[in-house]
Amino acid sequence: PRLSPQPPPLLIMVAVAKCRLGSCQSLLRVLALCLALQWALPRPSTDFVMGARALGRPSPSSALLRRGIGAEVSDDSDIRNKLKEWKKTRPAGFDAAAPAPAKKAPAPAAKKAPAPAPPPPPPAPRQLEAIDAVTDLLERGQQDASPDNLTPQQLIMVFFAHFSGWRQRNGIPGELELDTKQKQMVILMIQSNLNLVNSAKDFWPQLCAELGSNRDPEVRQLLFALTGLYQ
Repeated sequence: PRLSPQPPPLLIMVAVAKCRLGSCQSLLRVLALCLALQWALPRPSTDFVMGARALGRPSPSSALLRRGIGAEVSDDSDIRNKLKEWKKTRPAGFDAAAPAPAKKAPAPAAKKAPAPAPPPPPPAPRQLEAIDAVTDLLERGQQDASPDNLTPQQLIMVFFAHFSGWRQRNGIPGELELDTKQKQMVILMIQSNLNLVNSAKDFWPQLCAELGSNRDPEVRQLLFALTGLYQ
């Protein structure tokens, strides 16, 4: 028999009928089978068709068409057109597209580290007081002016030299000026404490305790004249 260059119309109608009744995958398998068999199946001869019509028998393709199943096609272009029409009219939900993947939530932005707290301001310098000069006299006298090594006159000189230098170091304006009575008070304080203490190491603590006392107004006035500051 002569091989047909086109797929048999009967197989095409069967394929279309299948695609109406089955899934898209079934359609593809049937079409693949039709294309594979298009050169293997013999095409009915004209004599056979004419004989069937003469006997009054309908051809298989005509029978399918009368039943409303399938549609006759002539070539590959007609097949593609039929497939396009079928895709437009196929039932909703048939071969539905897969759902789109869920979008990933954006990663949270990295939090910035808080700025370090500013360092605390430096403490304000303590205001000088007259008692500071007395404390300094106690420390320096015990280190450098022991009564065991100095005479009473030398201790008096050390006393006045200390307050004069302390005023200069701390920027206190004015010269060290004492009246006669105040100078006599200093001499008496030094001599009396030398006679009262039993040990040389007790001399400066005893003298500074008397000088820093607030009980005697004259001593407070003497300390102001020595330091330029009120206690």
